[in-house]
Amino acid sequence: MKPIIALAILILNFTAFGQIRFYESNVVVQTFVGSGFYGHLNGTGEETMFYSPTALCFDASTNMYICDSGNRHIRMVTPQAEVTTIYNQPAYEISSMVDIQWLPNRLVIANGGAALKSMALSTDYFSTYNSGIYGYLEGHISNSRFSSIPSMCRHPVAELIIADQSNYRVRMLTNTFTGVLAGSGNSGGVDGVGIFTSWHTMTAVAANQAGDVFVAEGTQIRRINYQSRAVTTIIGSRNSGYVDAFGTNALFSEIAAMDVTADGSLVLVDQGNHAIRKVNMSDLRVTTIAGGSGFGFLNGSGQSAKFNNPSDVVALGGDVYVADRGNHRIRKITTPVETTVTNSNLSISSFAGVRISGSVGRAYRIESSVDSSTWATNSTFTLPSNPYLWIDTNAIPNNPRKFYRAVLLP
Repeated sequence: MKPIIALAILILNFTAFGQIRFYESNVVVQTFVGSGFYGHLNGTGEETMFYSPTALCFDASTNMYICDSGNRHIRMVTPQAEVTTIYNQPAYEISSMVDIQWLPNRLVIANGGAALKSMALSTDYFSTYNSGIYGYLEGHISNSRFSSIPSMCRHPVAELIIADQSNYRVRMLTNTFTGVLAGSGNSGGVDGVGIFTSWHTMTAVAANQAGDVFVAEGTQIRRINYQSRAVTTIIGSRNSGYVDAFGTNALFSEIAAMDVTADGSLVLVDQGNHAIRKVNMSDLRVTTIAGGSGFGFLNGSGQSAKFNNPSDVVALGGDVYVADRGNHRIRKITTPVETTVTNSNLSISSFAGVRISGSVGRAYRIESSVDSSTWATNSTFTLPSNPYLWIDTNAIPNNPRKFYRAVLLP
């Protein structure tokens, strides 16, 4: 195959004003645990087997707990990726595990229907945390009733925030008593305050350190101010699709899970697009950080990675962990780091280079010339992102004018 040559004459003059903010492009997706073959096998790292892991959480010691739904087991993973089984009792006890959360000294599982199950970490059995009866009833958790719980999350003030889907309410568990955070009990999409609001199909909830609660309704996200109980729609719309954009201009297929990162951003599973996406809460900018190029399995950088029906996401420190259900794996994403550069750190006022729009993972050669007739090789590399800006660090200071071309290698 003949190499493809793109010729460019590019002169870039850059003068710094105030601050420059940029994102690193070295987002890496790798397998944390799971071989990709479904089954049950304890061990370490990729020498283990799961069967459709649906949800995960971490305790205070950063041990991971996984709803291994196909096996109807609860598995524990240490920070060193050592996998053990901590619950393997009769399957009917936890027949439909949709979410799991760690509270001090116990795990709580949303079993998909009306029941919340609780297991003390000193035991190996689950008991029903609430009444387990379908319906709607507030009060002590042991008597309370729910109907179709798709998601829950920890909260810095309340113990848990619970999406009570068929009751069209967002509920909170505080000091063993339940109450309504927002929702009238009627289906709809009305923003407002507290019980003077309505909900459609809730699919995920998350909370930040300030206590604000974020509720995903399939293709959009609404925010609840915990103090005022005010509900506002902030991200996405009722239309489905796949568009990175700001606020309500962004499009999603189905938001299946969410979590809040250390910097206050939202990270979420866009399940239908097989993508992990991020919302910068300072400007409500939505970006794709991994996946999104179709379903499958592929470790690698950013959007070149592939997932298969991801179902949960949890942020821990600077990393993000994904329950990659269809691939029977837990994947780990090293996330982008935002860096601020001030004037005192800048020493270059102009530079020359080439902006390449091409195929990530393909090899390119950069060549330069002073007269466009004789060409010299400057660099050969694998394209790490699209687009990519290659800078000629050897250009003559204050006179960086050259001819450049990029050659796509076979």
